[in-house]
Amino acid sequence: MPNDPVRAVEYRHRISEGLKTYYANHPHPMQDKRHSAEALARMSAAKRNPDARWLNHDGYVIMPVYNDDPFYGMGTGNEKRESEEGALSVAEHRYVMAQKLGRLLKPNENVHHINGVRTDNRPENLELWVISQPPGVRAEQYHCACCIRN
Repeated sequence: MPNDPVRAVEYRHRISEGLKTYYANHPHPMQDKRHSAEALARMSAAKRNPDARWLNHDGYVIMPVYNDDPFYGMGTGNEKRESEEGALSVAEHRYVMAQKLGRLLKPNENVHHINGVRTDNRPENLELWVISQPPGVRAEQYHCACCIRN
């Protein structure tokens, strides 16, 4: 690329025009094509799959929750999958703990994997921690400031 700013603009313009010409003569292979009826039927059937699971970037199992689920309020939309239309996502370990407790988890509650394996979401491997406290405090060991004074 030239060092002169004027020549650099001309160079970029020439490249841009060259790409336009290339793509005009070489269209994308899926251009003007539609999904087959069979593919549309498969995608429609997959839209509500409560058994769907995937790993997020931290290695936790993520699952869809639907609006008729009592724990729908715990879901977030930031990991929503197109195949799970109308669903929110929730970490499976949080969902399992909420089922175990019979209530939604509070924002300051964290679910800890006892054995450290993030994909092992058995209820007996999970414990509830209060994360508003220093790290390592278990929920059953937590006492509010007024309880400590008395």
